[in-house]
Amino acid sequence: MRKTIILIFVFNSLMSFSQIPKINLTSKGIAIVNVSFADLTLENTFKRTVEWLALNHDDIDEIMQVNNQSKAIIIRTIEPNVWTPFRGGKIDKYNIEYTLIIEFNQQGFSLCYQLGNFEKEGKKLSTSTKDLFNRLKGVVRENYKEAVTGIENKLNANNESLYQFISTYDNRNFTTSIK
Repeated sequence: MRKTIILIFVFNSLMSFSQIPKINLTSKGIAIVNVSFADLTLENTFKRTVEWLALNHDDIDEIMQVNNQSKAIIIRTIEPNVWTPFRGGKIDKYNIEYTLIIEFNQQGFSLCYQLGNFEKEGKKLSTSTKDLFNRLKGVVRENYKEAVTGIENKLNANNESLYQFISTYDNRNFTTSIK
């Protein structure tokens, strides 16, 4: 019986994570991700998204804007430690600025990421998508492969956490936080 319960849990977990498309950073940026929820209303999806944002961001009032007309939330924030290269015997920790626009509809929502600059030790570095990729060939520059992977991993983890939080709407004892 115990093995059956564990198998059901693992299967449900795998099915849940496969529901949200993975983002990929390309030389043209990040494509919009569309997420659907069959059993939730627009209001409940919006409410759970705001709850998740409040759980995962300390300064939510400073970074979040709500557009009630277009049913959208705009987040401007910094994702910490997306890239930690080891250079010259020292580990550097790079954060990245980004804007996330979450537009709600009757089926769910869409996520639109716009990347900003890298930040290191509080200093903004002028690095954007065009700097991460070779302009002519559209491939990741050798120096930035770990940066691209780090950005994708962090943003995908955020997306999966949000999806899990919203999809567990009926189970109020379960919360997911990325902190």
